Amino acid sequence: MPARDDPEPFRRRSEPLMDGHHPLPAVAVSAFAIALVATPLARWLALDRGWVDRPAARKGHKRPTPLLGGVALVAALLPGVPWGRSEPGGWALAAAFAVLFAAGLWDDRRGLGMVAKLLLQGGVAVMLVAAGYRLALPLAPELTAVASLAWIVGVTNALNLLDNMDGLAASIAGVAALGFLLLLPPSSPASLLAAAVLGGSLGFLPYNAPPARIFMGDAGSQPLGLALAVLGLELTHSQAPRGWLLALLVLAVPLADTTTVCVSRLRRGYNPLTTPGTDHLSHCLRARGAGDAGAVLLLVLAAVAGSVLAWLMRVG
Repeated sequence: MPARDDPEPFRRRSEPLMDGHHPLPAVAVSAFAIALVATPLARWLALDRGWVDRPAARKGHKRPTPLLGGVALVAALLPGVPWGRSEPGGWALAAAFAVLFAAGLWDDRRGLGMVAKLLLQGGVAVMLVAAGYRLALPLAPELTAVASLAWIVGVTNALNLLDNMDGLAASIAGVAALGFLLLLPPSSPASLLAAAVLGGSLGFLPYNAPPARIFMGDAGSQPLGLALAVLGLELTHSQAPRGWLLALLVLAVPLADTTTVCVSRLRRGYNPLTTPGTDHLSHCLRARGAGDAGAVLLLVLAAVAGSVLAWLMRVG
């Protein structure tokens, strides 16, 4: 794996992003518009083809709900991927999105075993680490590569698992993207991706807020989680040596939710990766009387608090 001397695999930091113009607002607005327009089209297609998530005992929705929201979300992410022959990191990221999007579509439609899903995620992580995406840690290169692989797979799955209540995953992704935008250098190509995640999440939310009229499915939650994982990797370099702590704070809610689920299921003797359940943070808050909307609001406020704390640590 190549050495990571340049913390931005998209392109060298000395290159301007857009000939003197600041592209972040344009990327955010473009992503928002794409998601806002593409989501109802994806909903219509899902209904036309019968691609819906039907109610079940462990599911919270009461009526068949269209999937394919991931189509709109992934389309919205594309303006945030820098393209060009001199940017192999951008092409690697686009390929990673494509793989997880295709795997998510298959999983949403026909089901994909956890082993196959983890193998695909692991393969994507290896490709990205080989392209230069890795954590900035005071460790040997081999240990840093392993930690980076675990980070990519872990954060990708964390947002996937967080997609358990209407509007929750998209809201948390949007808050995290805004947090990364505040922490990353505005001239960083990684900020483009953060702007796209923010715009895409906001454009998708009007259709996914409770009661959801469309779900993002694995085709949306996995690429969205991958985008957040990559942003976390980039933050560890731009804000070294404490960038890793800032990344943990920005992603505190999805990581805490995954940790809670894993601990809960392991204590009960269940496989945390294959056992469904209602032991997520959102479910716990609902059980304590917060209701669905209240649970989502509390977790969003917690995510905002994590990003604000990270920003205060950076400027402090």
